[in-house]
Amino acid sequence: MPPSWIRGFMAVIAAGVFVGFGYMYGAAIIKVWASPDKKIEFPPEYVYVATALAGLVGGVAAMIFNEKLPDDPAARPAAPAGPPAAQPTTPSASGPAAAATAFVQAVIPGDGKNRLFAVVSSMYVIGYFLAGVAAIVTWVRVSENTADLVKNLALISIGLFVAIARSFFHVPQPQQG
Repeated sequence: MPPSWIRGFMAVIAAGVFVGFGYMYGAAIIKVWASPDKKIEFPPEYVYVATALAGLVGGVAAMIFNEKLPDDPAARPAAPAGPPAAQPTTPSASGPAAAATAFVQAVIPGDGKNRLFAVVSSMYVIGYFLAGVAAIVTWVRVSENTADLVKNLALISIGLFVAIARSFFHVPQPQQG
């Protein structure tokens, strides 16, 4: 793990990316609502930078929801006495309870070295969710006059939300044997 000053610098860059994402898409959504009767066009450079920031912030948010589920030792039954080979292994928790534990560990500030990561991850997940919902509402309400930049964020957010919901209800495939 890099020294704390490097992690702090990385966190400042990550926070700057998040602020840039929020500012660019927030301004775009506000402009669409301010002129709902005409379509707002953004310069290609603006679209390029905003799209790159949305890809990064959205990618981090998606990663948080797809990380490996934690192994909760408290959920396992007590191991029987005897040699280790005789002790059965219990798979880690799965399903909604384990997903909730993974999410809480990822986005709620914890102790020590992971606190900074948890705070920045929280910003990304919550910010992307709010921006995505705002983009979807804008696209639905303003309709054909919604700027393409906002419409693209709405479509990508819908895709991410569907993927998250699908993984929440995921049923394992039967094993072929």
